[in-house]
Amino acid sequence: METEIDCKKEKELFFSYMWIFAFGAIFLLLIWWLYYDNKSDKKKIEDAFKNNQELICKNNIVSKELGYEFDKKRTYQITNGVNIFTIYRCRIK
Repeated sequence: METEIDCKKEKELFFSYMWIFAFGAIFLLLIWWLYYDNKSDKKKIEDAFKNNQELICKNNIVSKELGYEFDKKRTYQITNGVNIFTIYRCRIK
């Protein structure tokens, strides 16, 4: 009888640890997926600008045809000499 109670307690403890482990693994997979998705979105925006597509940055239309280019001093920023935008805060038109 006593061993049966100990076995039940151990079983409950084991499954409680397994649930914690499962939630932790799901949480880590979610973080990894969000990071990967964000990274691929940034690549799409950068490729769109390089391929002369128009971007919308803070209600302004930005493209190479309008005189914008990558800033030589700042990484991931585009400028036309007057306005400066971070390319990853833009979206494809």
